Amino acid sequence: MNSHDLNDLGEESIFERIDYDRLCGMILFCEKIKDNELNMRLIDRAKKNGIPVVTVDRRMEGCYSILFDCSDAFEQMVRHLIEVHHCKKLFVMGGLRNNDFSDERIELVRRVAAEYGIEVKQEDIGYGDFWEIPCQQEMRRYLDSGRPLPDAFIAVNDSMAITICDVLYHEGYSVPKDTIVTGFDGIEEGRFSIPKLTTCEQNITAGGNKAVDIIWNVMQNIKVDKEIRIPFTPLFSQSCGCEKFEAKESLGKVHYLYNSLMGYKQFTKYMYDMINEMTGTRSLQGVLDKLPLYLNYVSSFRHVYICVEKTYLEAFEEMKGLVMERNRMLIDWSQVDMVLLGEWHAGKEFQLSLVNYRRKDQLPGECRGEYTEHLMFVPLHMREAVIGFLAVNFSPGENDYTQLRNFSINLSHVLDSVRSYQQMQDFNNKLKSANNKLEELYVHDPLTGIYNRRGFYQDIVRYLREHNYGWIMAVSIDLNGLKEINDTYGHGEGDFAIKSVGDALIKCVSAGGICARFGGDEFVAALFYNEYEQRAEEKFRKSLLAILKDINESSGKEYQVTCSCGIEMTTINQETDIDEILKEADRRMYLDKKRFYEKQDRV
Repeated sequence: MNSHDLNDLGEESIFERIDYDRLCGMILFCEKIKDNELNMRLIDRAKKNGIPVVTVDRRMEGCYSILFDCSDAFEQMVRHLIEVHHCKKLFVMGGLRNNDFSDERIELVRRVAAEYGIEVKQEDIGYGDFWEIPCQQEMRRYLDSGRPLPDAFIAVNDSMAITICDVLYHEGYSVPKDTIVTGFDGIEEGRFSIPKLTTCEQNITAGGNKAVDIIWNVMQNIKVDKEIRIPFTPLFSQSCGCEKFEAKESLGKVHYLYNSLMGYKQFTKYMYDMINEMTGTRSLQGVLDKLPLYLNYVSSFRHVYICVEKTYLEAFEEMKGLVMERNRMLIDWSQVDMVLLGEWHAGKEFQLSLVNYRRKDQLPGECRGEYTEHLMFVPLHMREAVIGFLAVNFSPGENDYTQLRNFSINLSHVLDSVRSYQQMQDFNNKLKSANNKLEELYVHDPLTGIYNRRGFYQDIVRYLREHNYGWIMAVSIDLNGLKEINDTYGHGEGDFAIKSVGDALIKCVSAGGICARFGGDEFVAALFYNEYEQRAEEKFRKSLLAILKDINESSGKEYQVTCSCGIEMTTINQETDIDEILKEADRRMYLDKKRFYEKQDRV
């Protein structure tokens, strides 16, 4: 947690789940979190809530500290090599140069050895940088020098001690027969190495007990030391010769490791199947339907709660509706906070819960009981995008945390995938809607809502292609006196007049044709007939004038909306030229307009 990248931000979200109101104390493993700023934030929050904090393996200001004192155990191990195994020639494999941890142990070996009259020279010290490859290089230099093996290689950590054993084995040497090898820090790999490693380990159980004792005493107002030291424990095992190596033990380790490997191999296949199947699922409900099968594979955790952020569910309208209905919030989505999506208990059906609860409560109140006595919270996130978390029961020593971690990562991918698909679908729908609106604007006049010139020509081609009409009636219309209306009453009134003509045309044309505004005060219409209708032109003209009359009477305007109209009716055939027909209708419209203004002049 010390890389400060986007993934760390997602991981840190789990610490927002801490309900300080319910805590008696906080035990903080600072060396596990690594990020000192995050450690300080957690400590500050606890202090503000009056919660005592015990830090393990690191001093932090204002906290009680459990520290593991390694020097006594390391010294015991060095004295053990000299007194019990009579080692006189020692080689120390240090870590990094000028590293305090490494230098302290090197000096301790020198000091203890000097008490027994043994000198540890500079040539008896190597630097393996705490890890495998530099340690291999240092061992190669030692063996290539032709020097005889020392009585003991003392490594300042287990990783380098295991590497020393491997190098010696490949060179044909036997540990501890030809030389002794010891490590320090008690990593799990040391217990499975052959031979099993002599080392020193932290007494974590004692540290945990002390941490809880401190919190209890603070609650009882009993004075507590700010710092408690717990010694490392020396483990004298096979690599120094204190325990005998037996072949059947090696066989047991091989079987154990093989079974573990096969188990992880099978679990990896299950997780691959889960990703492969569920990322193809297009709905959150589909994911939840398939999830129980894969929860069964996280075999050491028998109770699992899946909790999601409100923001995650906002991508799923159907699921939002179910949450609101389940919680009797049929109107206001803002009331939703965290949602318990579902819960699974081994041997029972997966339950779709959809229970809304407060963010600070960790889980809904009805969930607290026998299944939630001991809970572990694991984040669900994709980089910094937080989905929610898993809350699982745990039993120390029984649970496979690697399985849980892999499962949570894969489930995060699945949940993010189905959300991304849903968001993409929503985006595509919005894009389609926007494109439809753009298309509408592309072919329609925004003021009247009828076609513009482009839309008119597109649709008239469709009419002629899809129908076998015999006749077409083309109409050219021009609004009378638009300039006078604009100049006298304003452009808003001019727009009213234009829209009035458009509304009248829509009613006149209805389902039998199309109409359009070509621009300004110019309109056209086209009506289609199977057979010639003798009075079609007269009917259209009377209908248009009647509708405009009704508009004028109901509007109460100080001006009249009138128009000039020219009509041309002709047969439809392969030689039909729409532009020529409209040109003739336009010519007749101008004749009508001329008559209109001549009449106006006489008045």
